[in-house]
Amino acid sequence: MDNATDLILHYSLVQVTETGSSVPMEKEGLERCLTNVLAKDVLVKFITTDRHTGVSALLNRKYPTIDHQYDVWHFGKEHC
Repeated sequence: MDNATDLILHYSLVQVTETGSSVPMEKEGLERCLTNVLAKDVLVKFITTDRHTGVSALLNRKYPTIDHQYDVWHFGKEHC
């Protein structure tokens, strides 16, 4: 979602049959969305997600300039 306009820039539906299991689905969806948004020369400064290890690894490896932040709600939920 774009902070200035509150519009969703892109979304991607990933079916479990495409990735083999539900674990890599979130990472695949994020990668598809980032590929689409970045291809349109949109500047992505930060992304907020849950603590999915595949997503963290993807962002660290392929998109190191994007600031990856964790959603406080997910973090708090895990520690209650």
